[in-house]
Amino acid sequence: MASINKLLNTIKSAVYGVDIRKAIHDAILQCYIDATQSIDVNKEIEEAKAPYTTLKEKIESMTGISDDIKLYAKIYTPTTQNQIITKGQYLAGDQTILGDANLKGENIVKGKTIFGVDGTADLTSEVEADEKIIWTGAYANQAVQVARSYWDARVSGKVAFAYNGGHSIFEGLLTNSDGKYYFDCSTFLLLVIFLGIDFYHSPFYLISEGSNLTIDPTTIVARNDYPWAFDRGNVRYAADIAEYFYKQGRVIPITEVMPGDITCHAATYEDGSYHIKNRFMHISHVGIVAEEKYIQRDSEGKVTYFEYYNVTSVNNVIIRTQSTSRTDIVFVVRPDYRPRVDVSEVNSNINLMPLTYKSCEINSSVTINNMTFKVNSDGSITTSKQPTAGTTFYISSKSYPIYLKKGTYKLTGCPKRSDTTTGKTWGLVIKKKDGTDVAWDLGNGATFTITQDFADIYIYIYISKVKDSTGYKFTPKLIRTA
Repeated sequence: MASINKLLNTIKSAVYGVDIRKAIHDAILQCYIDATQSIDVNKEIEEAKAPYTTLKEKIESMTGISDDIKLYAKIYTPTTQNQIITKGQYLAGDQTILGDANLKGENIVKGKTIFGVDGTADLTSEVEADEKIIWTGAYANQAVQVARSYWDARVSGKVAFAYNGGHSIFEGLLTNSDGKYYFDCSTFLLLVIFLGIDFYHSPFYLISEGSNLTIDPTTIVARNDYPWAFDRGNVRYAADIAEYFYKQGRVIPITEVMPGDITCHAATYEDGSYHIKNRFMHISHVGIVAEEKYIQRDSEGKVTYFEYYNVTSVNNVIIRTQSTSRTDIVFVVRPDYRPRVDVSEVNSNINLMPLTYKSCEINSSVTINNMTFKVNSDGSITTSKQPTAGTTFYISSKSYPIYLKKGTYKLTGCPKRSDTTTGKTWGLVIKKKDGTDVAWDLGNGATFTITQDFADIYIYIYISKVKDSTGYKFTPKLIRTA
């Protein structure tokens, strides 16, 4: 048979169909004969891999593949950064990319995605008993007192606020064109739980009135009166406050709220869309749970109702809201108000006296029955003149009592005078809301015990008309001793 080259030329030059078909046939046949008769395929493979058992071993031994492009066995552990195997490398060993059986939605916080797995874990779910986030007792109640000082000031008409969401003293804005003080919920919570600033130490107190006033935000710093107050850092808006505590793992079941806990809300419009769309979990509002008096529990101790102090756009601005009146609470967090040392509620450094005196505000004076009471910046009260009738200066009142837990307490702060050793003509007094005497400090202090879980009490100074009060100073203090 002709050579393959001749057959190809025949195909190329043939004119008639029968000649073309024959030429193609002959060419294919010749290719087959040449391949099977002239070449031993198995022998070629044997020679190619010799002296190695497999072609793979032979290729791996070739000096033509340099070590710098060989990729030997390696294990890759996932990190926060991508790990790239660049092209142009020869795999000289197994490349292992680790997996993890815990890569499941229930192990990832809801709202986050890791390697394509959406998180479903909700931190508001119940936790085991040994993982409960403790309530910090008297320290939390201190924070509530600080919060309530703004409520008391608003209720008594001492200040006029104007709601201005997201724009207030921390942006350097103090008053609006009507001379009202700018306020919003995050400003309120920052002043209270982060900085420990009550109303009487806030920028809203004793500042010259006027419209469109400004303030230097750097002058607003934490007070050192409370061990739990510290600098706010970069926290500013409601969502920032919520995220700060959420990421600390401070979320608690709403059925276990206590005074001082923080409510976090995601408000929506009628169509279901969120007021805040670009912040943490759409949080738009925060508040602080009020005193134990405003918390109700069922027979199993689960909270069914509570109230919280917050700042809103309603006319009164600072209000105490019922939990049942809003359905937008996403979760509740519990700040750790404890100092780094001594977390006991039994602490002589914790003064349980209200921050707001009912009869007169700090740095002011009031005359009652011809007698003058001057309230100093440190909370002490100096008196002068003899009253024309039995006179009462209310620190707290029946309408606004304070609440004491079961325990032993000591009342001090009444100045001692030689003509008063017994009786009720001079002293610092604690009574229950129903008017029953709890304790009288006549100058030597008074220790008493609260036997019920929570007691509504109020505190006042009493001076009878036969006592000249000139030159005396009261320094009211109430501590828990056991």
